[in-house]
Amino acid sequence: RRIPAFLGYCVFDPEQFQPSGGRQCDLEKLDAAGVRTFITSVGFGYRGPNQPHLQTGPRAYTMAGPDEWLLERQLKRIDEVRTAIQSCSRIRLVTRKSDLAADAKDDSIGVIIHLIGNNHTLSIDTVDTFFERGVRATHPAMQYHNRWCAGINGMLAPAMTDFGRKVVARMNDLGIVIDTAHASDETAIALVEASVKPVNDSHTMSRDVVPLSRGLR
Repeated sequence: RRIPAFLGYCVFDPEQFQPSGGRQCDLEKLDAAGVRTFITSVGFGYRGPNQPHLQTGPRAYTMAGPDEWLLERQLKRIDEVRTAIQSCSRIRLVTRKSDLAADAKDDSIGVIIHLIGNNHTLSIDTVDTFFERGVRATHPAMQYHNRWCAGINGMLAPAMTDFGRKVVARMNDLGIVIDTAHASDETAIALVEASVKPVNDSHTMSRDVVPLSRGLR
């Protein structure tokens, strides 16, 4: 009850910033758990029939639109998060290390914006755009990602391409944390080897405990 908690991964939903009544997360629940900082993770913002990718086989996926459209959707979702943060007096956006150190009398909760998937990142400029929008962490790999890295049990893809290493290097330069969640074993190792900054795995488990999971060996 006395140690501030850090919630390392929570898929974004506007209910996170409402006082109470959220099905999974809200300010009342965060306060009860002693959470002072949490990571909200941003995908494309749609599920069900409007999701941006369709599974067409055991390890086959088809994206629902061109990269420009997917990027536009993801940037729109990031802007929705920023608007939600700005509209809540209890929440502050964390974009640098100094933002983590809130005054002891400050009851605000810090939020770090995390990005799901980088399949449509075809230019280093895209990394800069994400950073300028406030993104400070990302797990690049997902099942549908086969451009420059691979997700576990996802589409066949190289563990890491030369372009992927350039993306990781730019994220290191800017200060975007690399997250190995959802990565294949080979890609997780490649991400660690390519990064000169510490990496994390924000949501996983032990494969010894759950053998058929995407957990760590």
